[in-house]
Amino acid sequence: MWVMRCGCHGSYGSFVGVTALFCGCHGSFLLWVSRLFQKPFFVEKHNRPSEKSLADALKGSYQSFNELVRLTDSLMQEWKFYSPKYGWTFKVFQKKKVLFYLTPGFEQFSFGMALRENEKDLVLNSSVSVGLKTNLVDGEKVMEGYPLRVEVKNEEQLTDIKKIIALLNIERQLNL
Repeated sequence: MWVMRCGCHGSYGSFVGVTALFCGCHGSFLLWVSRLFQKPFFVEKHNRPSEKSLADALKGSYQSFNELVRLTDSLMQEWKFYSPKYGWTFKVFQKKKVLFYLTPGFEQFSFGMALRENEKDLVLNSSVSVGLKTNLVDGEKVMEGYPLRVEVKNEEQLTDIKKIIALLNIERQLNL
């Protein structure tokens, strides 16, 4: 159970993280949770995403999702279910090194990867957007590298991701 402040009268309403926010003072639903908090869309292990269900969930982002899949089709790709918290994730990798993850959400998807120190410097010195660079600088280094996570909602974010993949192709000598 989550509790959120209602903007209308400053009172608190609550919701169970299913589909909508409930305003306690008005007794009405305010926002779809999946729009407010990007959560994985396919969270049931027995319900692997099909092309149709993926297109229905991603809507306008479906083409961008498929563009990244096609861009890396020479690498190994697989759908993987890690847990109900993360849901089904599309993993792109070469040998044992993961290049990136794509996690479908509602009308958008998450792009995630870990960058090595030299790769982080390449990205920071590239022409990707300032917001993406800030995201990268703010991330704390973990064992896998520097985390980069982008909620892909529009063409600018897709363009940035394609630039990063191209940079990594040169740096890692990927077979794209």
